[in-house]
Amino acid sequence: MKTGHLIIALALLLTCSGSAWCLSPQDVLNAKQSGDEGITVVYPVNQDQAWEIAHAVLHWLHSNMIEDHQDQNYMLTSIGASTCACRAEVGVWVETVRENYTRVTIITKGKVSQNDFTKMETFHDKLKPDFIIKFRKGVEIVKSGRQLPFNPP
Repeated sequence: MKTGHLIIALALLLTCSGSAWCLSPQDVLNAKQSGDEGITVVYPVNQDQAWEIAHAVLHWLHSNMIEDHQDQNYMLTSIGASTCACRAEVGVWVETVRENYTRVTIITKGKVSQNDFTKMETFHDKLKPDFIIKFRKGVEIVKSGRQLPFNPP
């Protein structure tokens, strides 16, 4: 019987310690508040267009469900597997600078897979430049008067 209790205790310990490695959307919000993380670019589109492009880009990057906070100018999601080691938490802020110019900030937070310590570039770090490249493409599409495609261009 003591062995059974030990196994349960060990399983609980592993579950709890594993969750300590996980990040949450709050980590992205905290990073934004600190003001020293993320990439910010100003695009020649209005805020509604930028919001639509950001949604499309996150979809193209295979994001999970997007949590909209449009009244506060940001959206949150995660990208990657549901396991902590292979997922990045993502926040995108869309803020008007002036008419037809919008500042877009992306912040990602993630962990390197425990099975892949040798990788120099983490999964979440690759997301930021990928987002910027795809966002630029989205701007080109919108500016040309075309609809944003469902699949990545």
